[in-house]
Amino acid sequence: DHLQIKDWGLGIEGHVIIRFVVDSTGVVDMRTILTVEATHAAFDRAVRDALPLMRFRPAKVGNKPVRQLAEQLFRFEIPR
Repeated sequence: DHLQIKDWGLGIEGHVIIRFVVDSTGVVDMRTILTVEATHAAFDRAVRDALPLMRFRPAKVGNKPVRQLAEQLFRFEIPR
């Protein structure tokens, strides 16, 4: 759960905690995104831009895939 943004020039590190629903196909339901915490607005935007491209393993009840609320931490770190 580490995202690297190169050539941004912000020169800062930080994080975003975001809550969202993963649907039964493993796709983020973009209508459900909620930022719990973000140390910088640019990091929040980067995560929101990346979420539609991400795929997750959906939760299951028995053998049936179901929607599930998720919360994830994304860290933005300067490579050293």
